[in-house]
Order: sequence, then structure tokens, then C-alpha cells
Amino acid sequence: MLDFNDVALPNESDRPMPQQWLDGALIKEQLLKRLGDVLQYLLPNGQVRGDRFHVGNIQGDRGHSLEVALAGPKAGMWLDRATGQGGDILHLWAATQGMDCDGDFTTLLATITDWLGMTVPSHQPPAMDRLGAPTGKWDYHDRYGRLVACIYRYDSSTGKVFRPWDVVAHKWQAPPEPRPLYHLPAILPARQVIVVEGEKSAQALIDLGFVATTAMNGAHAPTGKSDWSPLAGKEVLIWPDHDAPGQTYAEAVATACLTVGCASVAILVIPVDKPAKWDAADAVAEKLDVAAWLAGAERQIRTQEPTLLTTAPSPWTNPYPVEALPLVLRRVAEEVARFVKVPVASPAAIGLSVAALAIGKKARIEERPGLFHHPALFQVLIAVSGERKSPPFKIMTRVLEQWVEGTLEAHKRQVAMVNHHNEVIDGLLRAMKSKATHVDSSAEIRGPLIDRMADEAAKRLTVPPHPRMFASDITEERLFQKMHQHGGSYAILAGEGRPVIDAILGRYSGDKNQTGDSIYLAGISGDTITRDRVGNEQGPEDRMIVHPCLNVCIMVQPDKYLAMARHRSLSQSGAMARIWPVALPSLVGTRLEQEDEPGLDESVLQSYEQVITLLLQAGATHDVAQPSAVHTVRLSPAAREARRQWHNDTERSMADGETLADVRDIASKIVSATAKAALVLHLLDQPQLLQQPESELGVETWQRAQSLGAYHLQEAIHMQRLAHDRGTEQAIAQKSLETTALRIIDWAHDTNRSHFSSRDLCHNGPRPRPRSSTVASLLSLMVSKGWAEPVLSDAGVPTGQYRLCA
Repeated sequence: MLDFNDVALPNESDRPMPQQWLDGALIKEQLLKRLGDVLQYLLPNGQVRGDRFHVGNIQGDRGHSLEVALAGPKAGMWLDRATGQGGDILHLWAATQGMDCDGDFTTLLATITDWLGMTVPSHQPPAMDRLGAPTGKWDYHDRYGRLVACIYRYDSSTGKVFRPWDVVAHKWQAPPEPRPLYHLPAILPARQVIVVEGEKSAQALIDLGFVATTAMNGAHAPTGKSDWSPLAGKEVLIWPDHDAPGQTYAEAVATACLTVGCASVAILVIPVDKPAKWDAADAVAEKLDVAAWLAGAERQIRTQEPTLLTTAPSPWTNPYPVEALPLVLRRVAEEVARFVKVPVASPAAIGLSVAALAIGKKARIEERPGLFHHPALFQVLIAVSGERKSPPFKIMTRVLEQWVEGTLEAHKRQVAMVNHHNEVIDGLLRAMKSKATHVDSSAEIRGPLIDRMADEAAKRLTVPPHPRMFASDITEERLFQKMHQHGGSYAILAGEGRPVIDAILGRYSGDKNQTGDSIYLAGISGDTITRDRVGNEQGPEDRMIVHPCLNVCIMVQPDKYLAMARHRSLSQSGAMARIWPVALPSLVGTRLEQEDEPGLDESVLQSYEQVITLLLQAGATHDVAQPSAVHTVRLSPAAREARRQWHNDTERSMADGETLADVRDIASKIVSATAKAALVLHLLDQPQLLQQPESELGVETWQRAQSLGAYHLQEAIHMQRLAHDRGTEQAIAQKSLETTALRIIDWAHDTNRSHFSSRDLCHNGPRPRPRSSTVASLLSLMVSKGWAEPVLSDAGVPTGQYRLCA
């Protein structure tokens, strides 16, 4: 076994400038966090064996000569035994790309950072001699604290001039849209945020201890160029400059905040005695007691009524934080969304659940001392008819089907081994039983034989279950049996989740007052599940699942989810609090195919599948007597503090009279669900960590998970309030009828039908075919809309046939 102690590194005198090596250390750290993904990208023909990665050579041929350490202090170190070439992960990247790690160092860093999707800070933009030295500078960071842009102020003879420096492109220009808000990392965990006009005013308030922000370019920036989604769920106070442009900016910001789903939005009314252009920076310069002044200042409240889910994108739509996902999942979600033409949230959520299933009970996260969670998530994608529900499920779960196919032979062999083993035991038991029951046997003989029979019976092995770990449709009783067979880890992944919701609502129980959520509730929360008198071939027995880990990801129509959200028992039991909904905007009418449009990029899908396979393989054993150890993930000190702050902010918001008081049953579970998501993101970034006993989750990963949690919290709150809004159910039903009617029109055109009847629609209509109970209402709607008309006989009597209007 190689220990890499003799691998040569560059001499100190040969190294590039110190700042470059500082940047190189940062990039190396990110590469090591995703070492498995890096190796699969650079050397796709390699194989993992234990804690080493093997490949034939630096060109990526199959073989074992080149070896890379996957874990421990030597992680990323490599050596090719045939050539003696080796080094760290940066040298490996350079060698595979035909670069010299020292001579091409700057190009190497640029190549890697582009692949990672990260930024190496530009520490010194070129001077602007014409404008002289800057008189002010403000840094913009992304949500993970990485520097992305700088705004410089210059005071010239003609007035103040502002110039943006794009850190990523290393040139004088504004960064790409949508642009981040100022002071973004501090905004994410905050409950209350003040939005002002310009960085100077924002920084003045920040220096006093407030959480403040602004859009890049202040009042001159169109709000559509900035990303306002980090303000979702927060209480926002807008402090405008005391002039007409300031008021216009404030109204535009208020609209943007309402659009992303802020908890509350208000605009400060500036007193008329304040001078023109008076702003927050002026208030601080005057040594005004800002906190006291804000507490009593007049403000205008801005509100927006919730918008029903329809076939058109809703203006309240909360953008899915796809940037929070690990790169391998983000890329495949975007590629599948492009290919299938669905919202990116659909494959992203499915992929997250697939990863959680692959991890299962092999890992747990310690949210706080003594509180552990397995990665059990319950995600519900909400979409109207015709939104291509099944295709993203089929693509994103393909890796699970391939895994099952690849393990079937080993499973068959294991089943045969267990059966033969048990047959031997049964033979011994029969022989001993015959001897013990022999007429000449004495008590002295029977006693030891019975003891030995008990010992031998205890050696019987359980037949391993079929390796398939998920189902698309399953009864509650069968779900318990499957979970029990798989040690408590199982999943439901379905593009049509109506049967699952019906089961939870108790539609199959025979008792209209009884729900079927208990096993789902326990499976997601990790509470022990027991079932008495479960029948099998030996008769009834009692069974128990300790620390279950159930993952659910299904797609349903709005009416079905709202029916569940309205159910009082499901809210009281805590089932609704554990569901992460995703309201998918409709893309119907926009899914146009372009000429020579490329197909699905299999290389992107394969990278995702390789990571999922690594998670499935980690700790996997075909020895039923040797269960895998559980990998424990603990939060770093910074991550623990970020989690504590978010917990406290959420807790305060649930108090009587506060913004989350009416949805405290939902909000109370969000932090624990976020911890589970953080565990999945952590191991998607670094699947090789499952080979170690434990690892530490950093604050950056927690912040990414928190952005996911905040998104789902807003989705859940919106849907819960929508469910109890008067008229919503009727409006949803009406919109569903309209959607079905439009599909019938397309169907009639496509099939060249000049006439159709209610019977035609029920038996031959477009799938999903309308039910007989709704056909009358459907045809009545089409007539009232002028889309169809009844066909009359010569006597003017309706014939039961309808035809489309021109």
C-alpha cells in the first residue's frame, strides 16, 4: 500500500507569488471536498477500492498503476508507480490536462474555478488614472461569502462617479444578472432587513448593528436585475431617499419583495421637514438615535393577496434555490429541465430525494448534542395536468434501477447461501429433536439437547430482501413490511402521487375519520414503529423498526395537496409540518422545440449517477451478519452558531402576534428538516466521506441547506394559507376544468374529430381521461366559453354530440 510520503512537491523557490498560493490553497480545499466528483471527471475509467482510487495512467486508461488516496491527511495525493510521477490534487488536475502546475498556475486556477463554479478574489483591479484614487469601495459577496464584485466611488470635478468591478471576469463591468444584494451573507439568517438606496447608507446602518442592504446601483438599478429571493420570508423595511427618485425606487423594491414572498413589507414615510435627498447615511451623520426614530416613524404597509395556482406562472413564485445544490446535482437538474422542458425544481427535488435514499441509514447528522437525524425527506411537487410529471422521475431514478440490476446476481447468490445455511441448521434441529423425543431419552439427555437446539436455532439467518429500495405505489401495510425488510430505510418516488395522498387521507382505511399518516409521520421523524400481529408463513408475529428512514418524493395536482393541507388531523399530528412542498410554475405554451435541439447530455447525467452510485456502494455489504457502521456528521462551530441563530429567529417569529404565529405547526419543524438536507448536501459534495467514521459539516454547507429550508418554508406557508382561503377550492376546480377543456380541444384537432360525445371523452379522450361525474360540467364550461356547441337534430333536439367552434 502506498503512503505517498515520497511524492515530490515544488521547491519553495519555484512557487508562484504568495497570493496565488493562497488562492491555490482555497481551490485545493474545494477540490478535496468533492474529491470523488473530481476524479470521476478527470479519470472516468478509474475504480474505487477501499480508500484508494485506481486507474491505469494519467491519460485515464483502465488499470491500477496510478493510485489516489481518498481519505485521511493524504487525501488527493497520487502516485503513478510506472512513471514515478505524482503530487497533490492540483498537480493531478494539471497533469491530466497537459499543463505544468508551476508554469501554467494562473491558467490552471482559472480552469478549476470555472469547473467548480467558484470565484478566486481579484485583489487589485487596474488603476483608473483619469478618475484618480477611489474615495469609497463596497464589496458584494454571494450567499456563501465569496467576493463577486466591488463598487468603487470616485469624486471628480463633474461629481461622483461609480464604477463596478467584476471579480469573476476581472474587468470593469457589472456582474451578471441577477446581481446579489449588498451584505448578502448577513441577510440570510436575519429576520428583519432594512433596504436603503445605495451602499453608503447601507454601510452606515450596518456599522450601527442593523442588517441593511441595497441593490447594486441604488435608485438607478432596475429591480429586475437584482436577486431579491434572499429576502423571502423576512420582515422588510424600505428607507427611501427624500426625493422623487427615492420614492419610485422604494415602490419598485416593495413590489420585488412581495413577489418573492416577504413576510411583511413597509416603506418609511420621511418627515417633510427633512432636507431634499436626506437618507440613512445623513441620519447616522447627524447622530440621530436611529433605533428610537425607526420605532416611532410613520410607515406605509404594502400587501399582496395570495395568487391561486393556475396554468400560468404565478407572480408570487418563489424561485427554487438551485445554486444551493452541489454542482453535480445542479448541473443534472438544469440539463434534465432543459431536455424535458420542466421547471428546474422538479429534477432538483427528485435528485435530492434519490441522494437521501442512497445515503439512507448509513449516515446521520447531529443537529445539536444528542439530537440525531437520518436523511429522511418528504417532498411534494405540485403541478397541474399536462406538466410532464413522469419524465423527470424516470431520468433521475434511472441510476437506482441500474443499481438494482447490477446487484441482482449477488443478491441471488446471497439468498441461496442463506437458504442452504438454514437448511443445514434445520437438519441439525430435526436430528436433535428426534433424539430428544426418543422414547429412551432421559431428562439428563433432553436438557442439554434443548439448550443446543436453542443455540442452533439462533444461528438461522434472515433471507435478504430484494435490492429494490423504492416503490411508486404501495399500501401502508406493505410499506411497513418493506421498511422492516430493508432495516427501516425505504423510499416512495412517484410521478403520480395521488394514491399516496389518498392513503394518507385514509381513503383506503374504511373509516372516514381515520387517516393513514402514522407510518409516514414516524418514517420521516425517525420514531420507532411497531406492528403487532403481522402475518407471515409462520403465523402472526410482532415487529419493530428502530430509527426508520423513509424518503418520499411525489408529484400531485393542487387540489389533492390542498385537500391534505385542509385536513385538521394531519395538521395536528405534525404530518403537514414535515412535508416540503414545491409549487411548480406551468410551462405549458412555452415548451417549444428548436431546430437541431441537442438531446440529453449523457455525460452530465453520468456524473450525477456516479456520485449516487458511490453513495449506494459506500458501506454496502453482502454479509448479512456484518451490518455497515453509521457515519456521523457534526456541525462545525460556525455552522452550529448559524443553526442556533436561525432556530431562535424562527422561534421568535412563532410568538403570538408575530409573522409565523398562524403557521407555527409548520415553522416548528423547519430547522430539523434543514439539518437533514444539510447532511445530503454534505455527502453529495464528498461521497467518499461515508468511508470514514465521522466528518464535520461547514458553515457554507449549512447556509446552502438553510436557503433550501427557507424556500420550502415559504412554499409551505403559502400553500397552507391558500388552503384556508375562501373560494380557493372552487377556483382550483374551475381552473382544473379549463385545463382539461383545453386538452380536449387539442385532442379533437389532433385526431380530426368533427364531433364527440361525453362517452367519447370518457373512453377515448386525452389522458388522464375525464371522469363521468365531471363530463357534464366540462361540456357546459366549453359551451359557455364558446369553445364548443351542441349538435342539434333537424327538429332542434340535442343529439348528445358536440362540435368545436371555429
